Amino acid sequence: MQSLHKNRTWELVTLPKGKKAIGCKWVYAKKEGFLGKNEIRYKARLVAKGYAQKEGIDYNEMFSPVVKHSSIQILLALVAQYDLELVQLDVKTVFLHGNLEEEIYMTQLDGFKVAGKENWKLQEGTFIYLLLYVDDMLIASKSKVEIERLKTQLNLEFEMKDLGEAKKIFGMEIWRDRAHDRVSLSQKQYLKKVLQQFGMNEHTKPVSTPLASHFKLSAQLSPSTNTELEYIAGSSYIQKTVDVGLLFKQDNTLGKGVIGYVDSDYAGDLDKRRSSTGYVFTFAGGPISWKSTLQSTVALSTTEAKYMAVTEAAKEALWLQGMVKTLGLVQEHINLYCDSQSAIHLAKNQVYHARTKHIDVRFHFVREIINEGKICLQKIKTADNPTNMMTKVVTATKFKHCLNLINILQV
Repeated sequence: MQSLHKNRTWELVTLPKGKKAIGCKWVYAKKEGFLGKNEIRYKARLVAKGYAQKEGIDYNEMFSPVVKHSSIQILLALVAQYDLELVQLDVKTVFLHGNLEEEIYMTQLDGFKVAGKENWKLQEGTFIYLLLYVDDMLIASKSKVEIERLKTQLNLEFEMKDLGEAKKIFGMEIWRDRAHDRVSLSQKQYLKKVLQQFGMNEHTKPVSTPLASHFKLSAQLSPSTNTELEYIAGSSYIQKTVDVGLLFKQDNTLGKGVIGYVDSDYAGDLDKRRSSTGYVFTFAGGPISWKSTLQSTVALSTTEAKYMAVTEAAKEALWLQGMVKTLGLVQEHINLYCDSQSAIHLAKNQVYHARTKHIDVRFHFVREIINEGKICLQKIKTADNPTNMMTKVVTATKFKHCLNLINILQV
């Protein structure tokens, strides 16, 4: 209530004729501490019953500043690689800072009705990274002084809660071993809750891979009842991976910045015979961006499927190149590794072959990117390509090897 009054969230008025008042309610929550610590915070929010609002009358558009998860991974990689300070802040009652242009009438809140009136900067060679997700902030810098200066500036504008060294963000736990220049990201608490939801405990037998190598799934095999859904979730390998996370570590021998790997299967989709694209990009040894998806069109050969996958990975490489440049790291080109020599040859060759002249022109932009030197497409042995696990079912041994290649380990 103090926050609501301090921010002058509303003004008490009589309801004008012809206007409709929107109801409201209190929403209560308990915010648990980090890694099971007894740091429970009790939170109360006053919310309008938004389902009664009409677009164009009560609101026009809604926007919240949210950082991409890949940006978080990039920041943690930078922290590990350059031994940066990393702290976390929270903006108190952030939604009360939004300015409404629309005229909205809301009923008074239960328990507090008034009687009679019911009806971020660069400076001196230092830098600061600030990632914002609505009201949660991650701040990284080499300089503790600059971080404290930024905190002071923010406190002049907003009520801030200093959470100290970053421990948890968006349900993900951040663990740091500064003595060995390592930072990890995991979801132990979230995964434990998922297991509890489906009645699994420490006595449940874990499995080593998401799917056994002999399985071939089609749409007809999709679960259709709640019992089947619970069986699918209950037989997953989450139990085996609760303590697994992304690990970033300083490695001065790398010197390569962002590195990409790409692969595809061929016609693995049993329903429409489409192929799957898989790519992963690493920085400071750990994964910062990845994707596994069905291709938009049917490939007529393994080479074509791999070529289409390379194109998708090249688009992500361009975004990552621009992102790290924004963060002050100029990387002239990104090394992208593929295990198909024929796809690499097709990407570098301007001659249209009879077998590939039908490929949609949008996939050929990768040739321009290669010619401009923005990505360097190179051959890698299939055994050393971690994206094999993202495009096809592999054995437990192969799966563990792929995870190790990109530092997805027990943390």
